[in-house]
Amino acid sequence: MRKLPTLVREKANANLVCSRTRHATYFSGWFLTFTNKICVFELAKYIEKKKNIGMEEARKEAKEFIRKHNINVIHDFIPEDEVNKFEKESNEKLKKIGKIYLECHRPDSIIVLSFKKRGINKVISTDETFRICAIFLGMDGASMPSFDAIISRELRKIFDYRKKKWNKGRRKR
Repeated sequence: MRKLPTLVREKANANLVCSRTRHATYFSGWFLTFTNKICVFELAKYIEKKKNIGMEEARKEAKEFIRKHNINVIHDFIPEDEVNKFEKESNEKLKKIGKIYLECHRPDSIIVLSFKKRGINKVISTDETFRICAIFLGMDGASMPSFDAIISRELRKIFDYRKKKWNKGRRKR
């Protein structure tokens, strides 16, 4: 039996809400997509703040987003001593590779350990610490550009085009 590739989206936040066209391939049906129950709560908090609505309505929108995109929500109990051990080891490894400014902490450590427990093999996130900690556990970590990065890239393209067009116009004279 062929093993299906799995795809994880940690922290379904502005990237998923605001930039659906850019990330549509993550929800194309070729992957099994998982998130943690903690992430659903974080998404609801983000929606509440962004749309200035009540928490109950934000939770409904978050659940609707999860349902609409066929995202599987998982929640596993991870013992506290296992979380503490993982955080300590990860922080030591981060210091060894020169990423002193990064720190593995809760709830990210709980989420990544939960994914590992379920056998998920790929993590896609905007959070660098989360991706690196997933790599420490043997998962593949890939980045997803933030919405601000996408806007910046598009603005650079516009201004580079204008600059090139302006330079061409000056040479003709």
